[in-house]
Amino acid sequence: MAFSVNLIVATESNMKRLSALFFTALLTSIVTAILYNPVSLAIFKLAEPYFECPIQIDPGKSMIVRNDAGGEGDFGAKRLNGRSHTGIDIQAPLMTPVRASKSGLAFCLNVPTGYGKYVLIRHPDGFQTLYGHLSEWNIVSGSRVKRGDIVGFVGKSGNANRKNIEPHLHFEIRKNNEPQDPRKLIKDR
Repeated sequence: MAFSVNLIVATESNMKRLSALFFTALLTSIVTAILYNPVSLAIFKLAEPYFECPIQIDPGKSMIVRNDAGGEGDFGAKRLNGRSHTGIDIQAPLMTPVRASKSGLAFCLNVPTGYGKYVLIRHPDGFQTLYGHLSEWNIVSGSRVKRGDIVGFVGKSGNANRKNIEPHLHFEIRKNNEPQDPRKLIKDR
């Protein structure tokens, strides 16, 4: 009989401690949920306030936008069926490393008749970047990448595989899935 009374007393004492621990954990979770996203977003925006060019450009030189028999590579250039070009085509030699312009969560995709092999990166600030017509990926889909990491290599996949189209990287920046002009958002270094 004494054993069961002591067990009940010990359990009631532990219940108060467990209750206090549970309350502390709950309060910490609520505060973290409320503050984590805004604070981490603010830190991200301070650490990476701009996009870098995904192709390394030599000092003193400027980015070359593709303009060949396949069409103009500028943002907003007219395409077949009246649609507009949703990114820029940065001309570069085959197998040139393509780097993440900002940190985020990266996915490898393939659309044989469109972008070909491409990487889509979702950034914490609500932007997405797309790197199209790659020859190959250099990441695992679903991995976190940092700005400057090599995500793939320039190629001619998708609809860029025609002979009259120069090798290039199709680069898009989207905000809430709306295409933005990359030239206005890439910081010149």
